[in-house]
Amino acid sequence: MNKMIKKIIFLFTILLVFIFWKTRESTLKTIEAFYFWENNRGSLSEFELKKLKELDTKKMYVKFFEVEKNEENEIIPTAKSQLKLTKNEILSIEIIPTIYIRNNVFKNSSKKELIELSENLHYLILKRYRDNFKLSIPTLKEIQIDCDWTESTKGNYFIFLKNLNKIATQQISATLRLYAYKFPNKMGILPVDRAMLMCYNLLSPIESGNRNSILELEELEKYLIGSKEYPLPLDVAIPIYSSIHIYQNNKFKGILYGQTNDFIKKTRTLKGLWHTIKCDTLINEIYIRKGDKIKYESNTPNKIKKAIDIIKSNVIFDEQSTIALYHLQEIELKQYTHEELVSFYTFFKH
Repeated sequence: MNKMIKKIIFLFTILLVFIFWKTRESTLKTIEAFYFWENNRGSLSEFELKKLKELDTKKMYVKFFEVEKNEENEIIPTAKSQLKLTKNEILSIEIIPTIYIRNNVFKNSSKKELIELSENLHYLILKRYRDNFKLSIPTLKEIQIDCDWTESTKGNYFIFLKNLNKIATQQISATLRLYAYKFPNKMGILPVDRAMLMCYNLLSPIESGNRNSILELEELEKYLIGSKEYPLPLDVAIPIYSSIHIYQNNKFKGILYGQTNDFIKKTRTLKGLWHTIKCDTLINEIYIRKGDKIKYESNTPNKIKKAIDIIKSNVIFDEQSTIALYHLQEIELKQYTHEELVSFYTFFKH
């Protein structure tokens, strides 16, 4: 009799868990978003503007500039985005200024320097938002900080974030890499309002060998399965881009983005992700010689959906979370049908 009662209790518990997850899934509301990460483009193409409208995009995370230390150890903004949009172009899309800060900025920086940095960046963000997008400051609701911080720099990085959160009237969000998500005891909990879980660039491009460094499902599972709930509201970014890694004499030379279609036609497949160049060519000021090797990384819609299934099965989201596709670029968008792009958002609800 005791065994029967235990069995009933066990089955009842399983039923409750199932009901909880189904209820949670059915109430999840997604906010459709894109990242825009290019420096040298001043406008969006007609195709990109049309696609934003068709996908009912609510947010666009635009990299305003990068921050790094120069040779004189001065902290300066670099790689400023040239993008400018009018209110008519973006319609009802919310622009989220996003700042990429290199980890070396937080090495050996004093508290005074970190506070000054937060104040200066906040001023520059507001000025660029007003000047480049012709929008009034009260409409700015969120600022996002992107940094690959380490265990050794988390103290200084968190001082910067805390002060930015203190002086800003906007919501502050920050990117969260999978290592920091899985090991919060080592990496700390971000002192911000929300975190954007970055589910791509899981492996080092140079050290990934035959594996896809952008998105490797087994690697994604290692970080997500069994991880504890992160104590912040979470959004998520997933990759829809491709890349080409160039090797000359078996030495890594660089990475190209957004050039895949025409470029792959000039190659011969070797094995797996690896190809060899059939003729000399110049692309993005990189001279590539016949015989050079390249590693072409891309992701199929089916693989992206499998990644989404892993994410939604293991990560606890709010009832409303932003799903951001990385990133907005015509050549990459054309690799997918409209239905496939829509499904990357809607698949989180089912």
